[in-house]
Amino acid sequence: MSSFSESPENEEQPFSATTKMMRLLCVYPLGFEKWQMVRFYVNVVVVKLFSFFFCCVLCLLHLVMTKIDGAHKADLSEDVSMIMAGTGMLATNLLFAYKVKKWNSLMGKVADSPEMRNIQNFEAIKKRCNRLARLFTMYCVIGAGIYLLSGYYESLVCIRKNEENGSNEICRTLMPVWLPFRLSSAAELTLFALQAFAGINLSLPGANMPFLVWEITEMISLRISHLKKISESIVVEKNIKSRQERLKHWVMSHQQIIECISLLNEQVRLCFGHISTIAALVLGCLANQAINSVHLGAMAELGGWMVGLFLLCSSGQKITDITESVAEAIYAMEWYSTDVQTMRDIRFILMRSQKPLVLQAGPLGALNYPLYMMMVKASYTYLTLLANTI
Repeated sequence: MSSFSESPENEEQPFSATTKMMRLLCVYPLGFEKWQMVRFYVNVVVVKLFSFFFCCVLCLLHLVMTKIDGAHKADLSEDVSMIMAGTGMLATNLLFAYKVKKWNSLMGKVADSPEMRNIQNFEAIKKRCNRLARLFTMYCVIGAGIYLLSGYYESLVCIRKNEENGSNEICRTLMPVWLPFRLSSAAELTLFALQAFAGINLSLPGANMPFLVWEITEMISLRISHLKKISESIVVEKNIKSRQERLKHWVMSHQQIIECISLLNEQVRLCFGHISTIAALVLGCLANQAINSVHLGAMAELGGWMVGLFLLCSSGQKITDITESVAEAIYAMEWYSTDVQTMRDIRFILMRSQKPLVLQAGPLGALNYPLYMMMVKASYTYLTLLANTI
């Protein structure tokens, strides 16, 4: 086991702020011993399915029963947005937990190598990432608080509408609910608290995971920048044997970076591939809810989804750009003035570096800025459709 996983609470470790928050939200284990992993998987399944029931299943019941009752004027935009967003977050939470050992291994390979410790800006980048992780967590917590306050205000509006229209909606809840029996005020407030717990346990991990991808990308980018810098020293070396040793070390470092990116791509495709597919619909649903009911909570959640998607697409774009720049750095070297064997090796490296690496986004191609803009534009199409049907 790498030193990263052996001392996860060490504040000096990379990713420590993000993984600490993930432990609190039941998507990252306290340790990787067999008994710890068994307890972790049981906790994940129980907590996440519990959260999904209170966030999404009750909303689905409310949506179906409202349609059956023929309440055509009822605003169902919140039901649709909660079902779509909650389902996506449940899948992300479970998939991340299922592959958490691979994520831990990836973090160890990226940040715990001896070479990484010798990079000049490593300490500064590590501290900056941990600082930004704490700020991002604060942003997520504030967004969750806004959603809770907005939900409480909406419950008061619902109570007033019940009195005016003589309806029997369950009001003192955070999200729309349908049950075949009446609830007392105390039971409704208990349900409000359970839904708050469930919503936080589904949504906040889904926000932290894209930030973790961004952090890993920053570390990989730092290693590639260092790799390009040391490439300049290869052709400067006059001793042929020393030059070959430096070139061999450079190739090994490049292979390690490619391995890290391949592993990151594998995990991102599995854990976030479905997000790129449903993101436009989720954004459209949340925007429709925010417009229909001027719901501050929906605006906060919409902002969270926009930021999370941007972090993923920005990470993919950076991986593409930084790996493409390796070939440019090699081409800029005076490799043509070296010995024949070195020229052959460098030309082979140049051919290997021509094709940039990407983070795949499932069926929609690669994570990059054009994909982000495509999802935002598609969400407007869904918003127009929902505005005319719900």
